[in-house]
Amino acid sequence: GLAPDALAPVARLGAVHAALGAATAAADALVQASFLARVGADALPWVLVLRAGLSPLAAAVYARAGRRATAPVLAALAVLGGAVVATLPLTMGLGAAGLIGAYAAHEIASSLLTMHWGVYLLDHLEGARARRAVAPVYAAARGGAALAGVALGLLVPALGARPVLVAAGALYLLLVPLAWLPRRHAEAVPLALDPSEPDEAPARGARRGWALLRRSPLLGALAAATVLLVLVRILLRYRQQAILDALSEGELVALLGWYAAGANVAGVALQLLITGRVLGRLGVGRTNLLYAGATLLTHVGLAFGGGQLGWALAARFADGELKHALKTPVSPLFYDAFWGADRVRARAFVLGAVSPAAQLAGALALGALVAHPATAGW
Repeated sequence: GLAPDALAPVARLGAVHAALGAATAAADALVQASFLARVGADALPWVLVLRAGLSPLAAAVYARAGRRATAPVLAALAVLGGAVVATLPLTMGLGAAGLIGAYAAHEIASSLLTMHWGVYLLDHLEGARARRAVAPVYAAARGGAALAGVALGLLVPALGARPVLVAAGALYLLLVPLAWLPRRHAEAVPLALDPSEPDEAPARGARRGWALLRRSPLLGALAAATVLLVLVRILLRYRQQAILDALSEGELVALLGWYAAGANVAGVALQLLITGRVLGRLGVGRTNLLYAGATLLTHVGLAFGGGQLGWALAARFADGELKHALKTPVSPLFYDAFWGADRVRARAFVLGAVSPAAQLAGALALGALVAHPATAGW
């Protein structure tokens, strides 16, 4: 548990993360609803291609800026996320290209915010206290997202989607003063690099990853599984969005808002009550298969469910909350089989090379399928 003197900083960090969760949930619903209602799911491949192309550049800029104080970086990323949402009415005037760009920009900003949050947390709490604080702080994020979902479900039918965009942008801007609210803990020092890890140039690190791939069947299996997972998730995302884009913009925002409220409450229950028990009873491999089986079930439902809205939401849940509860905690455990520096290189190779390449290839393949007359409308 948390000592009494740790409650105040954890509560302040929880407030920051609750605002982040609320802003992200509201933005997700609003941006996706605008994109699906005005452009349609068939344009999703262009969003994915644009994101895959720009994400490495954005990550490189972040890696350089992230070495500085964490609060200004969090504030800058929040301003970026808020600007994407608040200017969406102007972006709509640019037509399909504008909304495709806004959707990709929102996803990149959200991924950078998620990436930076772990650094921000460790900058304010030392290691042992940070480990104890993770559960309540992330629960606060879920709570913020659930409240934002309820607000969307209630406000959009009464006010329409556009006025709520301003409020969603303001949620991001609320993060700017909150970023400086928790004081940096005196014992919180940046994590030291493992002395056994050389400071490698990216090209040299990539070459060592390929060398490890040639002598490690396990890394080959992990890379193949990652490619398959990326392709399955892209297909799952397209198929559920193809069902959702039959709704109007207002209906979509309200639906996604209520979905965010229920899914985040269910996500907390999954993580706190189920994940640990399932992993302890089934082990790493079977837990991973459990998630794969659930994903397969949603694909079957989408194929034979006649375009029912319930299957679209089930697919969204499988790709989001279920993945975070079953797949995300398990994935790093596969790398325990590697030793020392190879563990870092294997993880970097899969996440830094294999996954982005699979995302780009999957987006291009989906675009070809959507555009081809024989598979259009499938």
